[in-house]
Amino acid sequence: DALVSRKTTQISQALQGALSGVTVTRDNNAPGASATIRIRGITTIGNTEPLIIVDGMQVDNINDVNPNDIENISVLKDAASSSIYGSQAAAGVILVTTKRAKTDQFNLEYNFEYGMEIPTASPEFVNPQRYMQMTNELRWNDAGNGTNEYPTYSKDVVDNYYQLNREDPNKYPITDWMGLMLKSYAPRESHILKINGGTKALKTSASFGYDKIGALYEGRTYDRITSRINNDLIINKFLAASLDVNFKNTSEKQPPYSPLFQMRMAAPVYAATWSDGRYAEGKNGGNVYARTREGGFSNSQYNQLGAKIGLDLTPLDGLKLSGIFSPVLNTTKQKTFRKAIPWTLADDPTTVGGYIDGLMLSNLAEVRNDNYRLTTQFLANYSKTFSKHSLDLMAGYENRYEFNE
Repeated sequence: DALVSRKTTQISQALQGALSGVTVTRDNNAPGASATIRIRGITTIGNTEPLIIVDGMQVDNINDVNPNDIENISVLKDAASSSIYGSQAAAGVILVTTKRAKTDQFNLEYNFEYGMEIPTASPEFVNPQRYMQMTNELRWNDAGNGTNEYPTYSKDVVDNYYQLNREDPNKYPITDWMGLMLKSYAPRESHILKINGGTKALKTSASFGYDKIGALYEGRTYDRITSRINNDLIINKFLAASLDVNFKNTSEKQPPYSPLFQMRMAAPVYAATWSDGRYAEGKNGGNVYARTREGGFSNSQYNQLGAKIGLDLTPLDGLKLSGIFSPVLNTTKQKTFRKAIPWTLADDPTTVGGYIDGLMLSNLAEVRNDNYRLTTQFLANYSKTFSKHSLDLMAGYENRYEFNE
């Protein structure tokens, strides 16, 4: 409940400040961005990522689980508690248990949320006159402080720039690049449908989720679809089975590069568009506004289909033999298209820039990756109580295979 109340699609972000000894850091808040988790700092050489166990099976990314599907989370921090997982637990272990249905209960639940992400603060930039003054001072210092204190912009232009802009906005532009490109907020919405029901013989818990997160600039979105179905089956008094299936699809669309740095560096004395709407050159052809709107795209899609098939045999009182078979299939596809945007002169639409040797510098790239993993576990557990004392014995074997293409 605490994780869900934080209104985030990523569990790694929801854990920030929620558990003692667990440090969660983020370097950005882009749609779908993850976070770095460290348990009691960096405690080992090499891989410093904690081991993630979901319903008894190792997973690569804690964010593959929808926060709405989690029953509880616990963290193993010290060597004694995490020793049963071997050297993989050197950086700590995070144990995640997903929700399962209860006997003689039926629930149908649908939740919808809509919200907005608003920047807490934005930097303020100098006006065109102050920019020209600082540019002149920079060039004057570079030239050894000669007699000309206005090497780039003349004193008349600096002092009368606003009047000149009113007379000819194309020749003397004033461009607020941040205001032109950034939105006041980024929208987000979330849908979750849950179905739970069960009898003594069969219990099923199913959830279906959809999340959509926008960005503060045009052309970037993050969509995620998740589904998890957990089934528990009691065949007879000696034999029980479980079948869990989970699916995740994420789709991220954005420009082929991040414009945030370039829009902050763009000077206000360069035009993004001319007065009739045509794209301007910007500075030396680097019009970040045009490139963001029409400079191409970088689309990536990630799919994960996983399952867990378990069989529990109890031949004797206190003795349980378990076998688990867990396949996982991951597919990733990314396509990037970079398009050169032609620009024209303010007073001559026939003079076109943005080309080199008469050719438009555009390119298309595509990357695909398939990963298949199979994990098998065989466990024997014996638990017996003698008066006030108990005896617990456990032996197990696990094997994990990975195939990449």
